[in-house]
Amino acid sequence: MRRAVHLAAAGRLQLASSRRTAASGQQLFLRQLHSTPPPEAPASAAAAPAFASDAKEATYGAKGLDFFDSRLRINEWGAVSSIPKNDPAPHLRASSSSYVNHDGMRVDDGRYKSFLQDAAAVVPQPRIFTDPLHLLAYGSDASFYRLLPKAVIKVHSEAEVAGLLRLSQAHQVPVTFRAAGTSLSGQAVTDSIIISVGYVGKNFRRIDIKDDGSQVTAEVGLLGGEVNKLLAGHARRRKLPISHRIGPDPASIDAAMIGGRMHGTVPRCP
Repeated sequence: MRRAVHLAAAGRLQLASSRRTAASGQQLFLRQLHSTPPPEAPASAAAAPAFASDAKEATYGAKGLDFFDSRLRINEWGAVSSIPKNDPAPHLRASSSSYVNHDGMRVDDGRYKSFLQDAAAVVPQPRIFTDPLHLLAYGSDASFYRLLPKAVIKVHSEAEVAGLLRLSQAHQVPVTFRAAGTSLSGQAVTDSIIISVGYVGKNFRRIDIKDDGSQVTAEVGLLGGEVNKLLAGHARRRKLPISHRIGPDPASIDAAMIGGRMHGTVPRCP
């Protein structure tokens, strides 16, 4: 909204009719933004607001803030994004062939090809995915972030995880672990390599409940709700006075897995 106010004050934006559809309104917005020239400075420039186009030194001057000195684009889904000219965003870095270990700059300078070739000796090739559909599906979680990985690898054992981590270190390729992908903070996405430990059959689903149920050891592929049901069944079978539950108790407890909960939820709780 603040951007629209600034552009309107600079004479670069005209309001679209409310009868237009959202898509046509966005297209009109872009056309007006890029084609409407700034107006001549008004005679009463002293009375103009501080963020007017001629107030270059003002705190809110459009040319003084990188965010306002930007261009817009609409993607294939109709979403409008603002791209500051000096913003090192992924779509502006795409022409670079120099690898930097930072989101959007992890181009394949040969290391990913070598990593995936060696990974095929650790994990069977049918569980290494590089097709566009898998990369798109694993490029987002429950957050609003999207990073397309270079590959998705589904592991079935600790030995496979250890082997991939050794290769990751050898090739200097970052990896991100993903369980159910319910994170609201983007912790399950990367533009490098995803190692998936969720929904891989019966793997990573062992559980060990101690005595009265106050201690439980669960692998990363179990859902939080599943663990609580198993704890309740343990208490019923042993006729225990108390049925324990794991905490904390987020809204996604029946969808989130132990791996993601330990990585994202528990460390933030007192």
